[in-house]
Amino acid sequence: MSILRDLRISRKLGYSFSIVCLLTAILGTASLLGFLNIKTVVDNIVGNSIPSIKTIYNIRIALSDIRRAEGYLLFCQDSECTQYYSQKRQSALESYRKNIDAYGAMISYPGEREQYEAMRSNVENYLTFDNREQELFNAGKKAEAEQILVGPDMFKAYVATMGAAQADLDLNSHASSEEGDHATSLIHKLVVVAAVLVLVTILLSAIVGLTLTRMI
Repeated sequence: MSILRDLRISRKLGYSFSIVCLLTAILGTASLLGFLNIKTVVDNIVGNSIPSIKTIYNIRIALSDIRRAEGYLLFCQDSECTQYYSQKRQSALESYRKNIDAYGAMISYPGEREQYEAMRSNVENYLTFDNREQELFNAGKKAEAEQILVGPDMFKAYVATMGAAQADLDLNSHASSEEGDHATSLIHKLVVVAAVLVLVTILLSAIVGLTLTRMI
């Protein structure tokens, strides 16, 4: 205490404000780092998880549209109907290829590459049956084309394809949910740290103020 009493008032004030400034700097740094971590998580959710889920959903729609167009083609009785559903099938194929390539560039989660390759392999297997069925249909062999379309092999390939797409969708949904929980946890921790530092800063400021008042 005698050392503090011997200090000049200006130095006492300088030391006091230095302590307060240091605590303020710590609070600011902790808050900044916390917000940066939260931003990283949110950016990954917005820039990767959500687009991946949307793209996989588009892949599932495209595959469903391909299957649906194939079935309707077999019931067509005129060229207008055939042309319409042939175009629908082609558009669905183009949508699938566009989205599967886009999704390949978004892969980032552990195990996602394997899921992607499994999905793509199953789709290619299904499209092998699809192309064969279309060749028969275009050759006027509707009965044979129908046997392939409703046969167990092509149906199993379609089920496997949709199952692989669903597994990939589940993986991204789960990863996105975990990242959301992580972001929420970071926010809670940041609030606690900020509250503690603010409280400590206020208490120290009050103690320093009272001490200086008694010493002056």
